[in-house]
Amino acid sequence: HDSCTNSSGYPLVLPSVATMTLVPKTLSAGDYIIRLWLKAEKDGRNATASVEISLSATDIPVVGIDALTVSKVNNNAGTYLQLGGNIVGDPAKLGTITYEWTLTSGDEPTEDSGYSSVFAVAVNRINAVLELGALTQGSTYQFTLTAYAQGDDDTVAAVSGYAVVTVPVNSPPTSGTFEVTPGSGVSLTTGFSFSCASWVDDVEDLPLKYGFRSAVGMDVAKSAVTHSLEQMVLSATTTPSFTTTLPEGDSTGNVSCVAY
Repeated sequence: HDSCTNSSGYPLVLPSVATMTLVPKTLSAGDYIIRLWLKAEKDGRNATASVEISLSATDIPVVGIDALTVSKVNNNAGTYLQLGGNIVGDPAKLGTITYEWTLTSGDEPTEDSGYSSVFAVAVNRINAVLELGALTQGSTYQFTLTAYAQGDDDTVAAVSGYAVVTVPVNSPPTSGTFEVTPGSGVSLTTGFSFSCASWVDDVEDLPLKYGFRSAVGMDVAKSAVTHSLEQMVLSATTTPSFTTTLPEGDSTGNVSCVAY
C-alpha cells in the first residue's frame, strides 16, 4: 500500500509474531502487500514471504451456489438442470446487485451456437438453467456465478464476489458388442436374435438397460435423422437379449438394427 498507514492515518506497525490477526477497520480500503521476514539467530540466514490482500470500502457480495443433488448429469436432449445461486447475508445492504453466469471450464460452445446452446435462460439472473443436451458425455464443466454490487455512490466502482460449481456429465457405457443373428431371413417369419454383451459402466449407473430399434435400409443408424426413421422393437429393459421377427426391408431387402 502506498501510505503504509492504518485507517486513522497513523503509521502501521505490525507485531513480530508467527501468526498475526488484524482487527476490523485496522486498514483502509486499498491493495496491500504484507511481507514476512524470517531470520535464523544462530547464523544470520534469512528468508522472506509475502501475501497480497485487497480491501474494499464497501461490503463485497458473498456468493453461493446450491450443491448438485446428483453426482453426475445425463446429457439427454430436452432435459434441463437448474443451478441455484444465493447471496449470503442481507442483499439490501449491498445496494444494487447484478448477476452474470459464465462457463469457465469445459467444452467451449461453437461460434454458431454461442452460450445459448448451454444456457436455456438469460445469464443475468441469480439462477441459471442448463440445456443438458448441449453438454458432452464424459466431460466436466465449471460454471461461475458473479455478483456485482453497486452502492448508492455510482462514482465508486462496483465490487464483486463469485462462486463456482462443477457439473460432471455421465459417460456412456463402453466396451460392449451388439449382434443380430441370423444375418438374413424372411420378413415377419424368421426369428432374429438381438444380443448385447460385455457392456460396462460405473457402479452407480447399474443395472444397465437395453433398447432395440430397427429401420428399413442399410446403415440407417449412421443417418442424421436416425430417430425419425427407426421403429421401436423393444423398449428399455434390463434383459440384454431377446428374439423377434423383422419387417420387410428396402428394395434390396436390408434392415438396420440399433441397440441403445
